Amino acid sequence: MKISTSAILMLTLVLLLGLMTILTCPIENMDEERFQNSFKVGSEVEEDGNNLPHTRKYSLELIYDVNIISMFVIGILEMGLSIPLIFEKVPPNWIYGFRTRKTRHNENIWYQANKFAGKTMFLAGLITTASGAILMGYGSGLGSQMIEWISLLIIFTALFGSIIADFLFLRTL
Repeated sequence: MKISTSAILMLTLVLLLGLMTILTCPIENMDEERFQNSFKVGSEVEEDGNNLPHTRKYSLELIYDVNIISMFVIGILEMGLSIPLIFEKVPPNWIYGFRTRKTRHNENIWYQANKFAGKTMFLAGLITTASGAILMGYGSGLGSQMIEWISLLIIFTALFGSIIADFLFLRTL
């Protein structure tokens, strides 16, 4: 079974978001001066004498913004990649589309399956983007880790829900 290029691209973006989540350790109680200094190269000495590397000093606002922007980018990318599939503009190929043995051997099935896959991918992108807008409006009271996990959960659920629906539809053809 081969996974489509768009699914691989989406999974890559999700994995990068997850990696960014793991590598960034926000300091939640950071004042404005420390926020500005957090972008300087080197390290600062805390009041208790501990050095904090600059790569670990991100504010809650920066992490919050990165997660929300990632949701918008992934959602818009999903919607953009789905449009040619919906309008049946992608002929059978080995690179782009819902590629399985069944779709590659029958052109009629290729277009039906890709049209459906495009619709589910568009819906997944719409859910991801709308969720990002909701988190932007109402997520400021949540901690940065909670926002990161909610973002990943929404992106994964929408993407894998789309893929599962595509395979279930393919069984009916």
